[in-house]
Amino acid sequence: MCSSLNNEKVYFRQNGFKHLLYKGREVRKPSDQIRRLRLLRQVRNIVASHEVLIEYRKSRNKFGTQHYWALKKRIKSKLVTVVIRQLNMGEKHFYSVFS
Repeated sequence: MCSSLNNEKVYFRQNGFKHLLYKGREVRKPSDQIRRLRLLRQVRNIVASHEVLIEYRKSRNKFGTQHYWALKKRIKSKLVTVVIRQLNMGEKHFYSVFS
C-alpha cells in the first residue's frame, strides 16, 4: 500500500525489475545496476511512508496515457527517488529507484 497515493496498492512486477537493469533496450552500466539494486531495500519504506515529496508527470503516446509518480525521501544524506507508473487506467506498479 502506498500511503502517499491514497493507500492504493503498488504492484512489484517484472517490468520494474527489468528497468533497473535496462534503459529501453540498452543494458545499464554495471555500476548503475548495482547502485539501483542496492537501493531496492529502501523501496518498501519509501512507498509506505507519509513523509515523502511527490512529483507527478503524465505523458501520452500511441499506446495511451502513462502516469508517473516520483516519491522522494531523504535517507541519511541521499535523496532516494522511487518511481511508480500507471499505464492508462491499469494498476500502479513500481518502475524504478535511484539516488
